[in-house]
Amino acid sequence: MMKKVLYFLFIGALTLPVLQYFFSFAPESKLQGTFEVKEKPEFNWSNWFDGKFQNDFDGFLDQEIGFRSFFIKNYNQVHYSLFDKTNAEKVVIGKDGVLFEDSYINSYLGLNLKKEAEIKEKLRKTAFVANALDQQGKKLVLLLAPDKTSYYPDKIPEKWHKIHQNTERENNYDRYSSLFADYEIDVLDFNKAFLEAKDTAQVALFPKAGIHWSNHASVKVIDSLQKYFMDRYDIALPKLIIRETGLTDVPINPDYDLGNLLNIYSKEAGLTRTCSVSVDIHNAAALDLLTIGDSFYWNLYHQGLIKDLFVKHEFWYYNHLVYPASFQKEEKVADLSIKDKLKEVDVVMILITSGALDNYAFGFIDQAYQELTLNKSYFKIVDHLKNKIRRDANWLSNVKQKAKEKGISLEAMLEEDAKYLMKELSQDEMFQLRSAIYKQEIRADAAWLEVIKDKAKEQGITLDQAIEMDVKYLIKKEDGQL
Repeated sequence: MMKKVLYFLFIGALTLPVLQYFFSFAPESKLQGTFEVKEKPEFNWSNWFDGKFQNDFDGFLDQEIGFRSFFIKNYNQVHYSLFDKTNAEKVVIGKDGVLFEDSYINSYLGLNLKKEAEIKEKLRKTAFVANALDQQGKKLVLLLAPDKTSYYPDKIPEKWHKIHQNTERENNYDRYSSLFADYEIDVLDFNKAFLEAKDTAQVALFPKAGIHWSNHASVKVIDSLQKYFMDRYDIALPKLIIRETGLTDVPINPDYDLGNLLNIYSKEAGLTRTCSVSVDIHNAAALDLLTIGDSFYWNLYHQGLIKDLFVKHEFWYYNHLVYPASFQKEEKVADLSIKDKLKEVDVVMILITSGALDNYAFGFIDQAYQELTLNKSYFKIVDHLKNKIRRDANWLSNVKQKAKEKGISLEAMLEEDAKYLMKELSQDEMFQLRSAIYKQEIRADAAWLEVIKDKAKEQGITLDQAIEMDVKYLIKKEDGQL
């Protein structure tokens, strides 16, 4: 009798997922993370006989089968609790259950170290952009968000140290931070600040199961940002009034973002502070902020305080998507004019995690540098490229057709295509084009040409050589290299 009961219980257990698939009689929790959603395949005789339908349907059924999240969470929980193992891609379980992301460990151990010459070039361009903005009464600030691995180096699993025991211990943060002062760049180094505050902080500034600074720490960061602008630039921003309200071991979003990716039942979040914040806008300045940054910005944004400090604020996520516009409809940075945007804003803030400096400024500084250094010759280059299109009958016909389809004037379409062409030029091609334009201008200006002829005679060189020297000088001056 007992065998029959066990048999029917076993058959029932096998049947339950199928019944759940068809009738959804029990609620199921959702799995966290990024998954490839597989569509139900369409049946036809062709994909039936070659086996494709069966294969695709297996994949679809796999994700739709009843109680899938229950089985996956139980499977993951066993691995986590008994074998100290995670099935979440890129998530590493450190000592005492502290969770890391593998890329930050690699960065901390110096495995993506950039050459010093490359770093100096990035900082030279940053200083140039900052100076150009300063001349327009605008500010550029580099905010270095901390990384969890630097905060908890003692929690890195021993096996990682063994794997990388022969690697150079210097990392990109070490190199960048040692050079900032040489270029007089305004830097808010929260990696350094977090390390200095670590021993005196009553609760950890990085949550045990989170990858970003804690919810409470992000409030403190915004408060520090406000004070920095007040002190450094004498700008009156709204004042934040922060009141500590207690301690909790219940995770406050997003303090458990890495833990969620584990898809397990147990939650070890650690203690964090709770607080309430009010804003005093008395005598505050009306400033527009543009932030180019990584995911650490979201902790600041979702506090709702950025909009209280700045009248307008725009976030370029990894210098790719534009927010808040992309909450409604995807908007890409590539479709915008950086030069025009820099005219609109008062403050440009580049926010980058200290453990991700191998992707410094996400390409923004290089793009802004190019836009600003071409400020004087920008329109001349655009005009040159527009004339190039006009001289080619087939090309011009093409552009006319595009203008008609878009419902815009030929001149507007020529402008758009010329700007696109300019963006596609390599650095060398851009230099050659700028040189050609300057040479043409010099030869067309009798007075200018006469001055250069005198220089050539004095220095005992040919006119062509003298023009070449003047052109190189002009471009270097325009690029801020003199």
